[in-house]
Amino acid sequence: MLKSDGLYWGSFSNNVVKSGKGQLKGLVFNLDENNDWSLNVSSNGSELLVFDEGFSFKSYQAEINKDKNGKSGISGTVIGKDANYKDIFFPNIYAELNLNDDVLKLTNVKMQIRRYGEFRTKNLSAVLNQGKGVPYKLEFTQGSFTGLNKNIESKGIGGKFDFYIDKSKIRWNGIIFINESNFYKSKLTNLSFKIKPSRDAFSLEKISGRFLGGNLKGSALIRRIESSTIFSSQLEFENAFIHSDKFELSLGRVDIEYKGELGKSLLPQGSGRVKLSDLMIGNFDKATAIGVQIELKTVGETFIIENGFIQDKGRAKVHFTGRMENSLNGNRRLHLDILDFPLVLIKAIFAPLLPKVISDGQVKGSASLSLTSNHFLQEEYSFDGRLSIKGVSFTGRYNDNYFYINGINGTILLKDKIKLENPLASLMGERLTLDQRVFRGFIDAVTPDYLNKEGEFLSIREVEYGFLRIEDIECEVELDKSKLNIKRFESTLYKGRVFGTSLMDFSGGGPEYNTSLLFKGISLQSITDSIPSIKDYITGRINGIIWLTGNGTKLNTIDGPFHFWDIKSKDEDRRIGKAFLKHLGAKEKFFFGTSHKYDNAEINGYVKDGVITFKELDISHSIFGIKTLSVKVDEKRNSISAAHFLSVVREMARRAGAGSLKIKFEN
Repeated sequence: MLKSDGLYWGSFSNNVVKSGKGQLKGLVFNLDENNDWSLNVSSNGSELLVFDEGFSFKSYQAEINKDKNGKSGISGTVIGKDANYKDIFFPNIYAELNLNDDVLKLTNVKMQIRRYGEFRTKNLSAVLNQGKGVPYKLEFTQGSFTGLNKNIESKGIGGKFDFYIDKSKIRWNGIIFINESNFYKSKLTNLSFKIKPSRDAFSLEKISGRFLGGNLKGSALIRRIESSTIFSSQLEFENAFIHSDKFELSLGRVDIEYKGELGKSLLPQGSGRVKLSDLMIGNFDKATAIGVQIELKTVGETFIIENGFIQDKGRAKVHFTGRMENSLNGNRRLHLDILDFPLVLIKAIFAPLLPKVISDGQVKGSASLSLTSNHFLQEEYSFDGRLSIKGVSFTGRYNDNYFYINGINGTILLKDKIKLENPLASLMGERLTLDQRVFRGFIDAVTPDYLNKEGEFLSIREVEYGFLRIEDIECEVELDKSKLNIKRFESTLYKGRVFGTSLMDFSGGGPEYNTSLLFKGISLQSITDSIPSIKDYITGRINGIIWLTGNGTKLNTIDGPFHFWDIKSKDEDRRIGKAFLKHLGAKEKFFFGTSHKYDNAEINGYVKDGVITFKELDISHSIFGIKTLSVKVDEKRNSISAAHFLSVVREMARRAGAGSLKIKFEN
């Protein structure tokens, strides 16, 4: 029996390893008469170099045990600190070992890789001493890797390697398999590649796998050149496909080239190019195939897009630049600038996703986008930016009616979260009624004098739909991930003004909307003059207010009150035509000529579950207290469905555009 509480050495070396100073502790060695032996020992050392191939440990610890019967072989644990192989650093390595019959098994292996993550495997085995010229065999299964702040999680990792040892030299190669890897929330499956090191390089060959439903392949090289380590790669994948509830995207073919220097940063520092061919969005039978190319470089952990463009088959291009800072952690920040792009190209690209009225129409003009997203690709991501629109017009048809928008210029603000507030709700309070007091408060809230002077606006010269024509529109618009907020709307309509707000929430698939409109000084004569068959039916100016809520195109969800009344105006007399009075079933005591004066006109009511109900309709005139005109609503026949009302309006628009409108009133 041999015992020692401390055995030290300054250094030692053989054909396999070289070591600096070290120590054996608690050594117990026992040899019996049958030449059977047992061993218990722990050791630590420093500056260990293996096979003179650059695989080194700054320090190491080991505990080795063997019982006399030898059935369990030699077992123990090994801990390595600050290991290094070809500029790849391993701060901590841990393994439990067992050596029996020339088979070395390592279990519960844990290997930290500096800046990248941690590799683990439950089972690694090496077959040793197979004879001269026969390679050592190493195989591992049930491996896993977690790294880059858990943005990469791989499982089902396995590998097979051959080692050729010639004196102090070692040659090796192998193949690695990865069943599944979650890469920044995208799944990579069935990944495999061959790895072949040389004196100054690693080559990854025959890379293959499945990514986004497509086939990935390529190669990569890590090469030592003087004092630098250079990483280069060429990857491609085809037939990748992205599907969500809102859109489908076919990536066609993607080619990636990159070359950079490995150093203190997690990312190689260099430049590369990403090229996408035959990318299509939406309905692939109707989609336009486009190309995307991005030239980028890396500085620290920042990706810089120096020259990016989107191109259609007609060779028209949309150029963009950008940068993504802190790209490998949760504080990832993306900034993107798309400069002065033609909307006709955007329409062609996204045609399968657009409403038919837009995809079938004609659009002119351009826009620019500046967008910043914090925590990009994270669940808690946020964004803000601005969409600037210049000289935009649109021509199309909606419900068989001519639809035209012209002269759109200005800015739409993009925000992470907008605050949905309707000023009309606070003005109405608990009364929930619309009247002239609410009118005055609402008009103060939505006119420019009460707005933030630094607000950015969107202006529209004119909108025309059938007989309806709106001019000089100005609005303040905000857009977030799921909501649209028109904070203020103002326009010219039939010689008067319209003000309003509108809130739309698309998160439930709606949209759910909450819209308030205020009408000031609207000319009834201008309305009737725009519809040939009712010309001269009524003249005068009116004010009014409407508040409607609803969900999408479901007309039975429309709710809200409305109230309109006449006002005195030096620009337009208040008169009602004889033909119109007959249609309304008016009661008149004195009537001369083709029209009659009125001095009071008021209509109010509400919409409930898609039905319009008129609570009050009063058109009247008095002389010396004697009524000469009186039009009242029929208390039993005072409702109409919103669906029927809108169909009448659409038909009016269609026929007025053709000059053939005729309207019949029933008493």
